[in-house]
Amino acid sequence: MSAAIDRDGHHWEQHGKSVAIARPGVLEATTACTLAAHSMRNPRILQGRVHVMLEAGKDPFTLAARMTALEARTLAASLVKAADRVDEVQALLDRRAKP
Repeated sequence: MSAAIDRDGHHWEQHGKSVAIARPGVLEATTACTLAAHSMRNPRILQGRVHVMLEAGKDPFTLAARMTALEARTLAASLVKAADRVDEVQALLDRRAKP
């Protein structure tokens, strides 16, 4: 895949699929907003450095977070660890619930 940069030096590309997220206290993400990861560059932002943009938006929750590639990888690793722990705890609860 080529690094798509337009003639003005801009880059904006979504990576992977958007995922639905819910506010705390809401069990289902059906009414939530979507969260997406983009790589982006604007010559006038962050001294023109390319960065990762994590973006979600739906009232009353809006998020636009910029981070470096290293910060994005650290967050991704943390999300994987959290997901693994969720699976472990749910499996324990499921075993306890069986008669």
